[in-house]
Amino acid sequence: MIGQRLSRLSERCNEVLTTASIVGREFDFKLLCSLDGEETEDGVLQSLEEVLAAKVIEEPSGTKG
Repeated sequence: MIGQRLSRLSERCNEVLTTASIVGREFDFKLLCSLDGEETEDGVLQSLEEVLAAKVIEEPSGTKG
């Protein structure tokens, strides 16, 4: 099931997820951006929004809004 969700995401999103998976179950946005190295914070944020919409990852409770 996870594989199906990942295959529907853009290649860029899968790259960001791969980087995030190295960090661990929870990751800091700034750390993820510094490790990614190929894109601006806005680009990483767009990728994370796509991943969140696909319900592959979720924000920890208490971090929204």
